[in-house]
Amino acid sequence: PEPWARRSVYMEAMAAGAILSEHKGRVMSLDFNGSGELMLSTGEDDRLCVYSCQSGQLQRAVQSPRYGVGIARFTHDPLSVICASRAGEAGAAGGAAGAAG
Repeated sequence: PEPWARRSVYMEAMAAGAILSEHKGRVMSLDFNGSGELMLSTGEDDRLCVYSCQSGQLQRAVQSPRYGVGIARFTHDPLSVICASRAGEAGAAGGAAGAAG
């Protein structure tokens, strides 16, 4: 079969493993720590969430209403993350309109 046909079969066999219901709005980024034990997500709601991949449970959530959260990644330390601010984006909490006030 054609290469695209094989990919179609694989996609049909996939199913959702989890739904990130902690975020209100779209999820902005996802990352896994080096061991694959933890998953990090950020959302339009300016929340950063850390989940256990084994249990699927939320381990920690941090709200950043002043600066917002964009892309976040785990660092070389499995329990540390680095995060980019969304403060310069139009529509982001604390963005251009918020910075003027």
